[in-house]
Amino acid sequence: MWGGCPVLVDTNMAMVIREDGTGIGIWRKCVNNDDPRCKVDCCTFPYLVTAGDWRVPETYVPKEQPMFPDMLPYGAEDPFVYFDKRHEGGIHAILHDEQGATRSNPNGTHAFSPDNGVTWYYGKQNCYNGSVLTTNGSTMTYARRERPHMILDNNNDPIYVTNGVQEEDQSTDCYTDPQCTRSYTLVQPLKRSSPKKK
Repeated sequence: MWGGCPVLVDTNMAMVIREDGTGIGIWRKCVNNDDPRCKVDCCTFPYLVTAGDWRVPETYVPKEQPMFPDMLPYGAEDPFVYFDKRHEGGIHAILHDEQGATRSNPNGTHAFSPDNGVTWYYGKQNCYNGSVLTTNGSTMTYARRERPHMILDNNNDPIYVTNGVQEEDQSTDCYTDPQCTRSYTLVQPLKRSSPKKK
């Protein structure tokens, strides 16, 4: 507790490191503001951080303003950041999107910077939700789908997304429900378009 409010110390920072040793990353900041949802249970919003040298903590500079000022509570967390090798200066991120009535949701959203992390755009639609088609044709539905990570190929293109998941038939109140124990890592292949023939 800090000032009567819960404080989230884990920043969930994720960073990409350039060849010159500088870095750019995203971290989540716990915010207790006037929104009723954030007053009692902190909301987490993405903030940018840069590093003059990723090996020297003193060179890390967190930005003062949130990356996406129009983001609604509960915000977003768990960033995964990667370079776009096909577009010079392009950086992608995928985050667990918590905007809505509850932060316990299965949604993920894509963010993109076309200019080496100076300007960022946050997706208007989720890039994944809680429904996953399995190899046997059935559909799994997840109540929670968090901690997104991308598995990249040799060209730095994403080929799989991984998440920590919790099935829908369980309680989503893992803070108070002792039965809320079954979670696991999901690895989902991404649908890819074929390269255009010349």
